Amino acid sequence: MPAEECVVFLVKSTMSDGTAEAGYHPPGLPQVFHASLRSAILRWIDPATFAAYEERHRVAVWSWIPRAPYSLLGPLLRHELQHAVQWTRFGTPFFMLDSYLREAASRGDLDYFAIPSEREANAAAAEFLATRHEHKIAALRKVRRYRHIVEEGDPVTGEILDEIDGRSASRAGRKGLATTRCETSDCGDQPARN
Repeated sequence: MPAEECVVFLVKSTMSDGTAEAGYHPPGLPQVFHASLRSAILRWIDPATFAAYEERHRVAVWSWIPRAPYSLLGPLLRHELQHAVQWTRFGTPFFMLDSYLREAASRGDLDYFAIPSEREANAAAAEFLATRHEHKIAALRKVRRYRHIVEEGDPVTGEILDEIDGRSASRAGRKGLATTRCETSDCGDQPARN
């Protein structure tokens, strides 16, 4: 991903309990600012600043993450940038489907680390560490919260969008909701997948 397509915000605060260490938002603005930002850390960014980089992929990271080893920063950013890669490959339909799985995880119906987009992002972070900073792996492995970044998990098999679609349909089916691939104009300018 070219550097000019991304911006990283350093949120000058201590990570709040119950929030993620970092967050990602694709190009464009949310329909209802702060209320619809998926990651809580993004709500800390001034709306005007956030909007100034509307055309870029945006990643935010806390300036102080309690109990986190310094070796976390590189793989954490690599993890979030993998979400930018996913958005570039799949666009809006990907995030629409992925949101079903994140909702299921927030309800406790699904392990968060089983979400294909998270597994792929964690694999990218692990590869980043293994190929560039192998000596930092031990520090991250000591902290249970960060082991998923360094330990090999189940690989994403086949096409990630198909895997996400299958899991989303399964979860939505239990709730009586119909899910379809993006085939309407609400999906933005991304082509429909058949």
